[in-house]
Amino acid sequence: MFDEAEKLWATVAAGDAPSLKQRAIARLAAAQAASASAQAVDLIYNAAGGSALYENNPIERCFRDVHATTQHVGTSSANFELSGRVLLGLDPGTPRF
Repeated sequence: MFDEAEKLWATVAAGDAPSLKQRAIARLAAAQAASASAQAVDLIYNAAGGSALYENNPIERCFRDVHATTQHVGTSSANFELSGRVLLGLDPGTPRF
């Protein structure tokens, strides 16, 4: 994800607009990072047992935060489909891409 963010930054800093393909790859990277992060936290949450349910447990907050991140438009799992469409040469199917 960091590599793709650097590439986007370099493109924009050069005064160019990122290509549709470049944006698709960046969104894929962000969605994958969010998904992998949620999976990692889920492993810890499940290993913690019932105590992870309580608000005074830091794991509970991590669980909520990481799952909130997976719902953001820029990192949601919908980006897998939208980006895949672009990489297959199709319209992303949304004007907000």
